[in-house]
Amino acid sequence: MKVIIILFAITIAAAAAFNFTTKQVPEGPQPTDADDSLLNTEDPMAQVEPTGLADSTSSGDSDPLAETEDPIARELFNIIHDLVTGKVSESDEKTLRSRLARALGAAKLADESATEAAAATGVDSILREFVRYGASSGGSVTRIQEDAFLGVAEKYAAKLKRGLAYGGLNMQHDGVFVSSSLDVALPEGYSEAPWGVLGGFEWRDDMTLPEGVRALAGKKVGIAGYMMAMGEFEDIHNFLLVESQWSCCFGVPPEVHQVIIVTIPDDEPGVELVNVPIVILGDLEVGQEKEDGWVTSVYRLSANAVEILE
Repeated sequence: MKVIIILFAITIAAAAAFNFTTKQVPEGPQPTDADDSLLNTEDPMAQVEPTGLADSTSSGDSDPLAETEDPIARELFNIIHDLVTGKVSESDEKTLRSRLARALGAAKLADESATEAAAATGVDSILREFVRYGASSGGSVTRIQEDAFLGVAEKYAAKLKRGLAYGGLNMQHDGVFVSSSLDVALPEGYSEAPWGVLGGFEWRDDMTLPEGVRALAGKKVGIAGYMMAMGEFEDIHNFLLVESQWSCCFGVPPEVHQVIIVTIPDDEPGVELVNVPIVILGDLEVGQEKEDGWVTSVYRLSANAVEILE
C-alpha cells in the first residue's frame, strides 16, 4: 500500500506540498570510509555522500531562492517559474533571452556576442523541455515544484558558466535530462540499462514487455537518474529513480514503467537526498507488480552502489 500511495503522489505532484532536503555535493566523487560504503571493499565503486550545507529547515512557504546566491541560477529559476505560472509563454522567447543575457553579462564571463549566444541556447533548451512535457501554463505551483525549479536552474547555470569559460556549449544532454546512454565506464559484470529501453514504449497493464527490457531481467546493471523521495529524507533506504527533473518542474508525472523503485539493504548505510544525477549499480528485477488491482511497479533495483554523477 505504501508504494501505491507514493506512485499516486507522483501523479498529483502538482498538488503536493512538501519540502525535501537538498545538500551541496562535492565537485567530483569522493569515496567515503569503507564502513560508509554501499559496497564491500572488493567492489569497484564507492558511495559518495553529499556534504557541505546544513539541512534546509525552511517551511513550504519560505523562499526557495534563499538557498542560492548565484544570480544566474536565480534568473533561470524565475524564468522557469514564470513559464509554469503563465506570466510568460513560448512567444516571449526574445524577452526571456534578454533576461538571461543580462544575468550572464553581469557575471562578465565572455564578450557580448558569446553571452547572447549562451542565453539563446539556455532559453531554447528550457522551452524545448517545456514543449516536450506538454506543460500547461497558469495557476500556482507547489514547493516540490519550486525545489525542482531550483535544482534545474543550478545545473543550467553551472553548464552555461562552464561553456562560456571554455568557449563552447552543448545543452542537448545538460544533466537536467540524463542521456539515455551512460557516459561512465561500468565495472566488469555490469550492463547498461538505458532509459530509452526501459521507458521508451507505450505502457499497458498486463502487457508483454519488449524483448530489450526482458533481456535486462535479473542482470547486474548500471543506470543514471534523479532521486525522488518516498517519505525518507535522511539515511534513505528506499527511493524512486527517474530520468528527468523536468517532470517535477511541470507537474507531469512519469508513467509506471519510467520509474525505478530502488532499495538499499537494511544492513547497509542509507544515502541523503540530492538533486544532482546519480549512478546506481545493482540487481534489476523486471516485471509488473500489482497491489489491490493497481500496478505499483515494473522495475525494482537492489542497489549495490550509489555514486554522484558529475
